[in-house]
Amino acid sequence: FTAPIFIAISAYLAKLFPQHRRRVISLNLASASLGGMMFPIAAEGLLYLSRASSSVSFAQVLHLPFLLSAAILIAGSFLYRGKRAPADAAPVGETRPAAWHWRDLLLPPRALLLAVLISVHGVADSTLHLWMARFLGSRSFPSAVLAPGVVLSGYALAYLLSRATLAALPDRVGRRAFLILPGLIGGSICIAGILSRNYLLTGTGYALGALCWSIEYPALVSTLLRQDRKRFGAAMAASGLMTGLAMFVSMNAMGVLIERLGDQQMWKVMLVPPVGFLVVGIGGLAWS
Repeated sequence: FTAPIFIAISAYLAKLFPQHRRRVISLNLASASLGGMMFPIAAEGLLYLSRASSSVSFAQVLHLPFLLSAAILIAGSFLYRGKRAPADAAPVGETRPAAWHWRDLLLPPRALLLAVLISVHGVADSTLHLWMARFLGSRSFPSAVLAPGVVLSGYALAYLLSRATLAALPDRVGRRAFLILPGLIGGSICIAGILSRNYLLTGTGYALGALCWSIEYPALVSTLLRQDRKRFGAAMAASGLMTGLAMFVSMNAMGVLIERLGDQQMWKVMLVPPVGFLVVGIGGLAWS
């Protein structure tokens, strides 16, 4: 459900603020990072509570936050009411848009490349994030300096800071550079942290890497909007389809590799997802 919501919101915000597309998309993503920053800390506290009290079960810890979030989303959806215009009317100063055709799903090469890069970024980010807590809690490290939830909160804080900063910058600043440098720098920092085999350096490298690579996603999406707004929905849907299929493969492949190598060698498998950010940086260079 979140994928079509994100596509619709991005297109709607771009329509409201046509001169500040990257800024408003970045601000929207930054606001979403607030929840990502608080939830891991809350999850650590709830897990501790379930271990300390027999009256609190793991099932409650797992399901209640989702139920509360769903209630908030349902209530919030009633706050918005779109104003309907007559079906045959067009806004003042604008021509009526052409009717949609199935050929609009066929993406030109440059839009397709952006959709692929968005997908690669999503797979690398999601796979790394979903396995990071498991990695930090594994026998790859002799001891945990910080709880994994604290590291994930630092990751979300990095996203919030970087995207809020990007929202403050004019859209013309860094259009080309933000497609190339964030993935190359962020992926390299994360890989260096993992190669250190040190818990604190790994967690710090993950957060600092996220501070960099979190910039490239809104940059890619806003570039896609600017490149071909008519096919934006189709391109994002294609990207989502590619991401879903690739996530299914990558999550299972990593699980199989980790099971075969064992916890102590898990760091070798964790080196694979950050390479995706390097690929996005190289792809951004090729696109620009």
